[in-house]
Amino acid sequence: MSRIGEWLSRIFGTDDKVPRVVPFDGELPSDFHAKSRKARTETALVRLGVPINRHLPRIEDESEVQLRSPEEVFARFSALMTCALRADGLLCEPSPHAVDSKIRETIKLRQLASHFSPEETAYLAEFSPTQHQSVQFAWQYEAALPLAWALGRWDDELGLPDQIVDLPRLVELFNTASEWQNLDLRDVSEILDQADLIYRLHWACRNASQADEEAPVGLDYGVVMERHKALNWLVGYCELEWDDVTTDT
Repeated sequence: MSRIGEWLSRIFGTDDKVPRVVPFDGELPSDFHAKSRKARTETALVRLGVPINRHLPRIEDESEVQLRSPEEVFARFSALMTCALRADGLLCEPSPHAVDSKIRETIKLRQLASHFSPEETAYLAEFSPTQHQSVQFAWQYEAALPLAWALGRWDDELGLPDQIVDLPRLVELFNTASEWQNLDLRDVSEILDQADLIYRLHWACRNASQADEEAPVGLDYGVVMERHKALNWLVGYCELEWDDVTTDT
C-alpha cells in the first residue's frame, strides 16, 4: 500500500461492507489497479463527507503514465518558486526594483533562464505587472508544493488541500534547493494516488461552486486547483506543457 493509501486507512479505518480483493491465479484486468485506486479514493471521501461522482472515470494507471523526469520536476519547482517569489515581493514590497534585482540574481546563479514557460517568461519580463497578474503567480506556491513532495523533499503527507502551504518552510526549502543531490521521485503508485485524490476533490469543489455552496469539509478551492494542475503535469496528462495543462473533471 502506498503512503496515501496508508494515510487514508489511518484516518478513515476499514469498512466491512467494502469488498475485499480476493487473490486468484488468473491474469488481472489491465485496468485493475486504476479501478481499485478509484474505489479506494471514493470510499475514503464518502467517509470524510465529501460528495463524489461515481461517473468520473478512473485515471491512468502505472502502466499508462510516463512521469516527468526528476530533473524536469526540479526545474519546474524552481521556476514556480521563482515566479511566486517575484509576485509575492511585488505585492508586498514598496520597492519593485529591489525585488527584481534579487530575482535576476537568483535566476543567474541557479541558471534557471531556460526553465520558465512562455507565460512565466512574459511575466518576468513585464516591468510593471498588474496586481491581478501577481496574485495569479503568487498562487504558484501551491503548485510547487506537490512537486517538492514528489521529489521526496517534503517529508509530511500532502494531506487534504484545506489550507495554504506553510510558506516560510517552503521558501526555506527552495533556498537550499541548489544543494540537492541525487534527485529521484516517489513511487509512481504513490503519485497516482495523489493525482486520483485531487481529481475527485476538484470535482467536489466545482460541484459546490456551481450550486453556490461552500467547498466541502473546508477545502480551499484555490489550493485544490493549483495542486491538480501540478499533479496533472507531473503524470504527463495529455502530454501538455505547463501553460496548457488543464484540470478537467
